Amino acid sequence: MKLFILGNINAGKTTIAKHILLTLPNYEYLTIDDFRIKYGDGTHEGELKARNNFIDKVMKSQNAIIEFSGSGSIANQLINLLDNNSVLVIYINTNVTTCLKRLHKKSFTHIPYPTYPEKIEDTIKRLDIEFKQNKLNDLWQNVAINIYTLENHSNISSIPLKHFHYLFYLIEKIKYSIGNSLLFSFGSLGRNELTKTSDIDLFLLTKESTDDVLYKVKKWFSLYEVSTFQNKIYGIIDGILLEMYIINDLKEAKKFYFMSLIKRPSKTVLIGNEKLIEQLQNILNTYNYSIDQELKNIKEKLLFFVKSLPAIIEKNDDYKYYYHSNIILHEFIKYRAIMNGQYEFNYLPKYAKLLLNENEWATLLYQFNTNKHEHCERVRTFIDSNIIND
Repeated sequence: MKLFILGNINAGKTTIAKHILLTLPNYEYLTIDDFRIKYGDGTHEGELKARNNFIDKVMKSQNAIIEFSGSGSIANQLINLLDNNSVLVIYINTNVTTCLKRLHKKSFTHIPYPTYPEKIEDTIKRLDIEFKQNKLNDLWQNVAINIYTLENHSNISSIPLKHFHYLFYLIEKIKYSIGNSLLFSFGSLGRNELTKTSDIDLFLLTKESTDDVLYKVKKWFSLYEVSTFQNKIYGIIDGILLEMYIINDLKEAKKFYFMSLIKRPSKTVLIGNEKLIEQLQNILNTYNYSIDQELKNIKEKLLFFVKSLPAIIEKNDDYKYYYHSNIILHEFIKYRAIMNGQYEFNYLPKYAKLLLNENEWATLLYQFNTNKHEHCERVRTFIDSNIIND
C-alpha cells in the first residue's frame, strides 16, 4: 500500500508517520526532505533531481508511508502516474498559526532548499488557503481510495490501516495472477465507511473457477485459514474477515451491490475501467428491488417453517426443530429490519440483536432443554400477532 501523509509545512506529518509505523513496521518511510538532503545542493537543478528521485522511489515502492505537502509539481506528477483508487491518503489539518509558531522551534538549515522569492512563512499561508479551498481533496480524490482528515495523532487509531494494507496486497496479487478480471467492493468498504470492525467485502468477476481462485488466495495468505462456501472465498486475515464472491456475470452482484447503498460506484472499482463504473451505476439506477415482494417472501418462509414445527415434534427430531427455529428467528429479524426502514444487507441485518427486545428473544430462541410443545405455541402465537395481522 502507498500511504500518503499530506499537509502543510510543520503540520506534524512526521509525528503522524512515526505513529503509523508502529502499526505498519515493515513499511518504508519516504519524505521529500530526505531526498533533498541526498540529491539536492541548493540549486534548482538539484531540487529537480531530488524530486525526480523521490517520485521514482514512490512509484517503485510496494509498501511505503510517503510524506510531503501533497500539492505542487510533485503532486501533479505523482497523480498522473497513479491509478484510480490505488493509494490511501491521510491529510493532517493543523491550524496555520500553529504551523507558523513551529518555525521558531525547527531548523531547516540542514535541508538544501533552492532559493525562492516566496518566504517560508508565505508558503505556509498560501498552502493553508489552498487546503481550506479543498484543493488537496480535489487533486487527490480520484487516485485515493479514501482521504482521512486528522487533527492530531490521537485520531490515528480510528483508521483501519491493516484493512487497507491487506486490501491493496490482494489487489496487486489479483492484477498479476488472475488475468482479465474485474474487482469491486460493496458494503462498508464500497460506501467509504470502513471501520476497524468492518469486513472486507468484494466481488471478483473472472472466468476462473472458485476453486482455482481459492488455490491462489491460499498461497497469498498462507499463514491464515482460507475456505470457500459455494462461490464465496472467506478467511480471517490477521483478525479481519475477508469475503470475496467469485462471479462470472455482473448480474450475480446486483442485489448485494444495490443493497449496500453505494453512492459513488467509481470508488468501488479496484480493478476495472470506465465501462465497469457505468455498469455499476446502471445497477443502482435500474435495479428493481421491491420491498413488498421481499416482505411477501419472508412471510411465506415464516409461515412454512412455523407450520413445520408440530410435525418435527412428532418425529422427535431435536436438531431439525432447532434448525427450523433458527430459520424462523433469522427471517423475523429480516422482517423487523425492513419494517424499521433498514434495507441494507437484509440477508444479515446490521445490529440484529437490537432489533428484538428481551421478551421477543426469549420467545423465539430455542434451546435443547426447552419444552418443544410450549416453544412451538409461543412461536406460532408470536408470528401470528406480528406477521399475519401486520
